[in-house]
Amino acid sequence: MALYVVCVTNRGRLVNKKEKILIVDDDPLLQESLVSILESEGYYIDTAKTGAEAEAKVRKEFFHIALLDIRLPDTTGTDLLVKLNKTAPRMKKLIMTGYPDASSAIQAVNQRADAYLTKPFEPDELIQLITDNLEIQREEIKYSQGKVLEYIQNRVRELDSSKARLLSVGENDANRTGRYEGEPKQQEKGRIQGLPDREH
Repeated sequence: MALYVVCVTNRGRLVNKKEKILIVDDDPLLQESLVSILESEGYYIDTAKTGAEAEAKVRKEFFHIALLDIRLPDTTGTDLLVKLNKTAPRMKKLIMTGYPDASSAIQAVNQRADAYLTKPFEPDELIQLITDNLEIQREEIKYSQGKVLEYIQNRVRELDSSKARLLSVGENDANRTGRYEGEPKQQEKGRIQGLPDREH
């Protein structure tokens, strides 16, 4: 049974401790700052300095949100975004950049980033984005689970209907077989009874 630990943050908000956030940035000062802010909000935090490290961690466990820096030592945030969309489609990905320009923003949107943050940003702005995306994620998971349940229920009804049709066909076949088997015997019996007595 999954254990959910709930805590009250310094803002008085209830947070589920199972909500995990991965910070992907090679700037140690920014990483430290983000870890401090988000841990104070009650989230479980892990970090990665490269795209390869981030991919390895995402393959091992589920993170609700990933904060991706646009520039990493071994890749770009948008290239990593493409890979993570395949590896962890349900995870929300927020792009962070200290070099804002229209082309990078458009590229991030085209690659299905869930949000685009320009450094430096206010902690409240980040926390609100995370809160909003977690709520969207919960609704998406709820909708997905509902669709799966609906599909299962429809399949069960279809199978029950098919089973009922097969039973009905089987009963009809049995009834027809019984009539056909009985008719020759009755005719044969009638012919025997109707035969004239042989003369001796």
